[in-house]
Amino acid sequence: MKIALDAQLLFEEQKTGVGWNATRLIETLLDDGIYEYDLFYFSKHCPLKKKREFEENIIGPYKRKKCRVIRCGFVKSIIYRLTRRWLGIPFHFFIPTDADVLQFFNFTIPQGIDAKTVTIVHDMAYKAIPEAVPKKTQMWLQNWLPRTCRQCSVIATVSSFSKLEIMKYLGIEKNKIEVVYSGVDMDIYRPLIDRGVIQDVLDKYHIKGKYFLYVGTLEPRKNVTKIIEAYVEYKKRSPEPAILVLVGKKGWMYDEIFREIQDLGIEADVIITGYMKDEDKRKMIQGASVFVFPSKYEGFGTPPLEAMACGIPVISSNVSSLPEVVGEGGILVNPDSAREIADAMVYLMDNCDARYDMGRRALAQAQRFTWEKTAERMRQIYKRLSES
Repeated sequence: MKIALDAQLLFEEQKTGVGWNATRLIETLLDDGIYEYDLFYFSKHCPLKKKREFEENIIGPYKRKKCRVIRCGFVKSIIYRLTRRWLGIPFHFFIPTDADVLQFFNFTIPQGIDAKTVTIVHDMAYKAIPEAVPKKTQMWLQNWLPRTCRQCSVIATVSSFSKLEIMKYLGIEKNKIEVVYSGVDMDIYRPLIDRGVIQDVLDKYHIKGKYFLYVGTLEPRKNVTKIIEAYVEYKKRSPEPAILVLVGKKGWMYDEIFREIQDLGIEADVIITGYMKDEDKRKMIQGASVFVFPSKYEGFGTPPLEAMACGIPVISSNVSSLPEVVGEGGILVNPDSAREIADAMVYLMDNCDARYDMGRRALAQAQRFTWEKTAERMRQIYKRLSES
């Protein structure tokens, strides 16, 4: 059996949850040696040497695996983008694959595919909390996702919560939706043994002593302003000195976060790093005392899972998918209550034994989610489709 994998998200230079989900799953599937794989993508770059070198640097390592890489060239890619909505040119004209199943990773699928298809729908944020989603994203999903869900063979989603959301907002029958949890690489995200190996990153951002950590895009639905409010409350109540570190790229409506820090006069106690490469992010997580992630809405919740894999105690929301992911490995709080978040911050930072016990439980919970399990679940779906 042959599977064709959409490689478009591999080219994201600043990956977030959806991009990393695609990257890790593709890598794990290609390593299994069970099925044949095609890896396909549409070129965004004109055929200049520098641009082609960029593409080759990304895709080159995959060519050495057991797969065929199919590149839709620059001119054909432009034709595809201009005509895909109204001409109905067969997808095979652009991506000549003979795969039994085509796998997509970013919500929607193209038109004109004459084969079995699987797509991953990560969440229903554009329906559930439209005020926290950019208008452009809302319009794209509003126009294309219902059509995708009708046309594709299987909808994979990353949590039982998201499955219920898809059924609720799009009216899709439950038998068409398969829950395929995301994973974490336990060989990369693991408890720290020697603090010296992360010192370069701590020095780079002038971090000394204990710190609370948030990792994720700086945008409204991540509820970062509530972390800041809770941190101010923590400083009033706890004798234990600790700074707050926010890691992530600027997202939609990020200005409010910076204003909140300035208005509260805590600029000296808050470090905003911007987007971090994966290795530096991992080191920053490993060095944290407590990980704080009171997001208002998640389809899965990769950042707290990565923290738990490092044995870091987690404070997380008690809503959306996060109770599924965090389970007994963290403290679940009302994301709208700065006091609840602050209570958890004080409890963990002021109690070394509590931090150790929560970190131990966090590690045990994280071991339930691996990319090998994710890939195996996807292979089961591919097999079922090929036999139907």
